[in-house]
Amino acid sequence: MAEKNIDGILQRLIRILSQEIVTYTKLLTSLEEKQQAIIQGKVDQIQLITEREQSILSDAKLTENERNLAISNLRNNSNNMKEVENLTQLITVVETKYHSRLTEIQDSLKAILEKVALKNEQNKFLLNHSIHFVQTMIKDLLSSNENMNDLYAQNGRKIDPKYLALLDRRG
Repeated sequence: MAEKNIDGILQRLIRILSQEIVTYTKLLTSLEEKQQAIIQGKVDQIQLITEREQSILSDAKLTENERNLAISNLRNNSNNMKEVENLTQLITVVETKYHSRLTEIQDSLKAILEKVALKNEQNKFLLNHSIHFVQTMIKDLLSSNENMNDLYAQNGRKIDPKYLALLDRRG
């Protein structure tokens, strides 16, 4: 009876882990969309994608809780699984028929989480670079009136000071 119960818990755990892969794949897709929105400067789209990411992360948290519950059930229902705390430890103590599937799931989870982390770092870099660029531009625009008092147009007339902030002074 206990063996049948363990099989049921392991099958449920495999379904939960598969759902985690789906959830993190959705997150990766969302992060890729966000990266394109950042590059294209689509602020409204960035906000919508961020809200979608929050929903995906809520789903991931729920799935994580289900996974932890399933692992806890395994620990409570099997003597040789009392010390199991993660997937690597679980793979070493389960029956051979679960080894390949759990190893495959573990490899998929590692791969998708590495991609998510990389994409997140790339987006962080892009956002920080964009913020720095905007701050520099604002600073340059605000200080341009102080440095340029008497500029003249091609026709010899003095340029109105309100337009001076729009000029590129580098060079």
